[in-house]
Amino acid sequence: MESFSEILNNDNSMILAISTQALLENNGLDDEKFIVNSIKKRPLDDKFKTPENTAKRQRRIRNTPKSIKKCSSAENYFLEEDDEIPNLTQQLMSILDNHSEGSLTQSTDCINELVGSDHFNIIENPITLSQYVCEKSSNATEISTSEISSAKKKKRSSMTIKQINAYGPFFGLSHRQKDFLLRLKGIPSLYDWQEECLNLKSIADRRNLIYALPTSGGKTLVAEILMLREVILRKMNVIFVLPYVSIVQEKVQDLMPLAVEFDFLVEEYCSGKGSIPPAKRRNKSSIYICTMEKANILLDSLIESKRIKELSMVVVDELHMVGDPQRGHVLESFLAKSNFVDGSQIQVIGMSATIANLHEIASFLNADIYTRNFRPVELKEYVKIGSDLMYIDPNPSSISETFKVTRSHIGTECPDKLSKRDPDSIGVLVLEVALKSSCLIFCSTKKGCENVAKLLIDILPKEMRTVKTNEKKNLIAAIRNDSNGSICPLLLQTIPFGIAYHHSGLTNDERRHIEEAFRLQIITVICCTSTLAAGVNLPASRVIIRSPYVGPHFLTLSRYKQMIGRAGRAGKAETGESILICDQKDYQKLVNLLTSKMDSTTSAFISNKFLFRSLALDLIGTGLCKSYEDLMEFTKYLLCHVQQEQFDDKLSDVIAKSVEELLVEGAIIHNFKSLGYQKPIAKFKLNNEDVYLFPGDELSVSKLGKAAVNSGMSLEEARKVEMDLKKAHECLVLTECLHLLFIVAPNEAVESSFLDYKVYNESFMKLSAPLMRTANVIGITEKTAMKMVINPNFNEKDLALLKRFYIALILNELWNGSDVFTVSRMFKVNRGIVHKLMQSAASQAYSIFKFCEVFDEYWVFKEILEKFSKRLSHCCSSELLPLMELPGIKIGRAKLMYKEGIRTVCDVAALTPEDLVKSVKTISLRQARQVVRAAKHVVVEELDNIKGKMIEMMELTKTKK
Repeated sequence: MESFSEILNNDNSMILAISTQALLENNGLDDEKFIVNSIKKRPLDDKFKTPENTAKRQRRIRNTPKSIKKCSSAENYFLEEDDEIPNLTQQLMSILDNHSEGSLTQSTDCINELVGSDHFNIIENPITLSQYVCEKSSNATEISTSEISSAKKKKRSSMTIKQINAYGPFFGLSHRQKDFLLRLKGIPSLYDWQEECLNLKSIADRRNLIYALPTSGGKTLVAEILMLREVILRKMNVIFVLPYVSIVQEKVQDLMPLAVEFDFLVEEYCSGKGSIPPAKRRNKSSIYICTMEKANILLDSLIESKRIKELSMVVVDELHMVGDPQRGHVLESFLAKSNFVDGSQIQVIGMSATIANLHEIASFLNADIYTRNFRPVELKEYVKIGSDLMYIDPNPSSISETFKVTRSHIGTECPDKLSKRDPDSIGVLVLEVALKSSCLIFCSTKKGCENVAKLLIDILPKEMRTVKTNEKKNLIAAIRNDSNGSICPLLLQTIPFGIAYHHSGLTNDERRHIEEAFRLQIITVICCTSTLAAGVNLPASRVIIRSPYVGPHFLTLSRYKQMIGRAGRAGKAETGESILICDQKDYQKLVNLLTSKMDSTTSAFISNKFLFRSLALDLIGTGLCKSYEDLMEFTKYLLCHVQQEQFDDKLSDVIAKSVEELLVEGAIIHNFKSLGYQKPIAKFKLNNEDVYLFPGDELSVSKLGKAAVNSGMSLEEARKVEMDLKKAHECLVLTECLHLLFIVAPNEAVESSFLDYKVYNESFMKLSAPLMRTANVIGITEKTAMKMVINPNFNEKDLALLKRFYIALILNELWNGSDVFTVSRMFKVNRGIVHKLMQSAASQAYSIFKFCEVFDEYWVFKEILEKFSKRLSHCCSSELLPLMELPGIKIGRAKLMYKEGIRTVCDVAALTPEDLVKSVKTISLRQARQVVRAAKHVVVEELDNIKGKMIEMMELTKTKK
């Protein structure tokens, strides 16, 4: 009689699943509870109950954790690796081999005849019977257990829908996984288009796919199912790219319950978060949720460390942002690398609202296209001109038939005094929905948001204050708690009415509280800028666009569609409404807008050829391109290659110019490899001498170039950082943190900061002796401070220095524990800018840390900046830092928890959500669940890291022996 471990070690044998998920569930079993060394057996037949096995079972029961014992009944019998197995197993293996070309049903029937249905259950994780039959039918030779993982990696290109569903009935996922996912999303089933999309041949063949639907159509759920299949079934990693930090943080929380339930990891990559390269994991797969910039750096690190095969899928939301003038080039190069990198089989999934040149984007990605015009809730569009409300016919017979008056004299019944204050009748339009549903009001400026919020609390009925009063009080208390007792006076007035404003002037914590309150219908009206439409998923019954302008610019069709896409709450109402308020003078512009085509997406490289320098440096620095020929080949994978007719110059000439500039500046190095008699492929001027590039010549990066690539900086930014570090290396002042804060002052803030010289002078004169010494070392003296008051006329270089030190002073106050409101008042800077400044400085500190990794001489900065960046992102004492890393835990809550003895992430993970609510009075039960879940996820992640390091050390020890 063979033991189970002997059979597993036999290359000619394989033990596979021989029952369904339904069988497990019918017997009250959870398929994750009884895995021991990845093996689970559940025979009930007496012939397996040998005396030896029974004795072993009794010993195991004594050593089994209570949670597992509770799940097992007395009659259930579990076989493990060293249990002896009757010859039945050999007959089983024969059946599997003999039915390699047969159907799954035939194989299962034969096995059931042999062992009796519902009596035998073997699972060898992660391969199931259905997978084995699929593998056997597609391969003539037998594949051993040890070979299956690698064979699947090599053979990932194509599977039939039947083969995918063989993993599980819900597009490869099990019934349990399906039920949990749909319950979490609060939906009974998928929409028809979602099922159709998931059954596309493109998905089965693992071809790149772009699917485009209107906003709020349910695109993200399809992507989440595809990602779950990768991490659960294929045990591969996925990069999920989102456009903004706020959406990344929101999505991390959305996926956390799935990660805890299905045993994979969710890793956040934004601001200063996310390790580069990511931790190498042996037993768990990860979904990396990233901003565009972090995704690009993450991909570079996987390429450079030769770990790209760990990645099987890239998902990009808001794909149209590949044409964004400021950030689109990062996304474009990231996607091009995903398709270009040698040896990878990365599937690219892109989601977008409808864009005009979708065929060009598909050509760029070598992707199939799936489009539908589906909305879960019907959208009715209106425009208000004067006192008339007109319905916008989506399919007019002529332009003159576009607008149809449905209501007249809106607001004329209001008193004259009120009409003068509210000429557009916003109050009337809001009141129609605010008490029973929700409303978003898009304003053209930040000031406009605040003014409309003020107007509404003056003109709306006072009974709005009587709805959900306790919830509103708790909301105010929560905002105060996260702001060290402070709250915006306007929010203090508007929240009792269920009204708030939302723009970049708020802190992240204020925005988070307002968004959550809107979802819970505590806040029913938000006055916001257009960025909310792109940055946050907040559907409302009615959307009002206060003006057809964003700042000084008239609306584009894509932005208009994005705003009105927030109208309609699925499951709450059958229709959603949008109302655009427009002056008569803008009528023709409005007609042109509504009859225009959707905006096209154009590569940012076309309008800014300087970007090719950073791209070429990045490609050579990561080793993705090792020669001039490689660079030219890579350009074929760019969107700008598809759109090259829009270039003034040849694309090849632009690349050649970029390489020449990088050579001249010493960022890249030419390594002569050719024999000399070949025809040159490029010619450059270097130090007034001709330099020829021949086929086979290699390009590599200098130390500075490598540091730029490593840190994600441009070459120009890297040069500035190097100069700062050289100066600081000679006379770094560490008695206080001001000098370090000066070094990490974010570049974009330096460019745009506004100086109040009176405030600057007062702050400077109050500096302590150590801080004054730091200022003098940096180059700012009392003479400089006097000039600020008497004659603030500085040259460009001195002005840049002053701006940067001003930012360092702001950061220093935050570092020392002052809250955002206090610092905002002290320096007369908007509190939202102050908060963003703290986050940007943390990101810059991490970038400089990565820069210093390349240079041995900057080891001191490397040691300091890694931990410095983490603490800077929260500006708290070191003992509170672990708690502050958890979602929804800010300094007020962290102090309360610390006082209650909850001092580590492990302490939080050991609590129930109810216990946490008792300790922290201002946290809701829903938030407490998120926090506890996140803490457990962190603990699991840390344990996995430790386990991985232990295995690596053991393998290293074996190798040395």
